[in-house]
Amino acid sequence: MVGIALTRLLAESFGRALAIMRSNQTVASGAAVPVPLVRATSVGIGAVLIALGGIYAGTTIGYVTPDSTGVNISLVLVVLVVAGGTRSIVGPSIAAIVYVFINAQLSDSPGIEPLVFGGSLIVFLVLPRLPWKDYGRTLSQEWHKLRKRGPNVDPERAEQ
Repeated sequence: MVGIALTRLLAESFGRALAIMRSNQTVASGAAVPVPLVRATSVGIGAVLIALGGIYAGTTIGYVTPDSTGVNISLVLVVLVVAGGTRSIVGPSIAAIVYVFINAQLSDSPGIEPLVFGGSLIVFLVLPRLPWKDYGRTLSQEWHKLRKRGPNVDPERAEQ
């Protein structure tokens, strides 16, 4: 339900204002976007989502303390956002599905999980800065590219 609400919110004028602000705040203020109001609203929405996550964690676990999550879950969340991209909800959702699959494969050796996700964070942060352009695409960019050309098209012919 939260994903549907956020998708609808980002499709409206508020989402367009956020997109303009992400590219250039001076242009956004010149386009009559109330930058301080949109920024404060987005921070408020983020705070509400964090509160909902805390409520869910509190009811699931039974208690919430500052050390109940730890560094591993923070690292995983950063990897999911970096791998999936920040421009849509689809990319981090696909990254979360991939995370669940990889986590199930690594369940036999719990000590290697932080190394795998820390290494993947480094890879996702370094690859976009390499000189060749095919690496560094986020999952959401690849998803949108696949949706545009269709699944049964030869990639070499689609680039031409």
